[in-house]
This record gives sequence, structure tokens and C-alpha cells, in this order.
Amino acid sequence: MDAMSRAAARRFRRVKENTLIIGVDPGIRTGLAVIRPDGSLYFSHDYGVWDHSWSAPDLGEDVFVFAEIPQNGTYISRGGVYLALGMVLKQLRAKQDRVHRIYPREWRNIVYGPHSIKTRREEYKGMAEQEARRLYPKAKISTDNQAEAILIARYGWILTHGQEADA
Repeated sequence: MDAMSRAAARRFRRVKENTLIIGVDPGIRTGLAVIRPDGSLYFSHDYGVWDHSWSAPDLGEDVFVFAEIPQNGTYISRGGVYLALGMVLKQLRAKQDRVHRIYPREWRNIVYGPHSIKTRREEYKGMAEQEARRLYPKAKISTDNQAEAILIARYGWILTHGQEADA
């Protein structure tokens, strides 16, 4: 774990044993994943940002949300991501002090390893699906957004539960 990740992990030492970890990859197609305290996948799905027919599962109060935010890009793409994230957080009824916005390089560095920093953006999509299927072979993963949400939740689980990626 690098220095940035160790510092982030110190913030989560107060996590209770029964805390659920939620990963969100917001965008036009928003991926959402929930990991149980034991590291198993509880729920994952892919939603259209304008699809108002979906509702988040009732997860209770003890959750931490890890949401990816854009590192670069146009103002419009950032605005769309924040809009999608806001809609998901409203559905989850998550408290703001339990929402942690992370850059892609933060979670990718832990989930894929430090060598991934030099990987091209297009290659991440295939890598996400492969890694999510490796970690959770029984999961029905239909999109790369869903796969990335699973890996973002896995990153949050690693930080909050002090586990290594292959635990």
C-alpha cells in the first residue's frame, strides 16, 4: 500500500464490523455495488441515469459510500457525473460524512497494483470486468460500469477492513 492509501486507511479505523461498503461509478450508465463486511458481494447493478424506475435496496444506516469522480475532462462531463452521483446518493439516503469521493487512480492503484498507473484509459474497461469476475465469479456482470463499481466497493472494503486485495 502506498502512502496515499495508508493515509486514507487511517480515516476509516472507526468502521464497525457490520458496515456495508458501497461502490459507485457514476455516469450516463451508473454502476452500483454493495460489499458485505466479510468481503462478499451483496448486490451489484447498472442503472441509466435518467431511469427513475429503479430504487436502491434498503441498506440501513451503517454504510460507507465510495464514489469515483473524474480526474479530468470537460466541465459538462464532470457536471453529468456529479448529477448522476447526486441521484444515486439521494436514492441511498447516504449521510454526507459517509460519502467519500475518490479519483480513479486511487482505487486502481490498490485494486490493480501500482503498475496500472501507466495503463491506457481504454484498457481499464476490459481489466475491470476481468478483475471483478476473478474476485466474484458468481456475479452477473453486464457492463464495465458495474464491474468498476464492484472494484470501487472492493477498494473501500480494503481500506475500511484493513484487508489486502487478495484476502
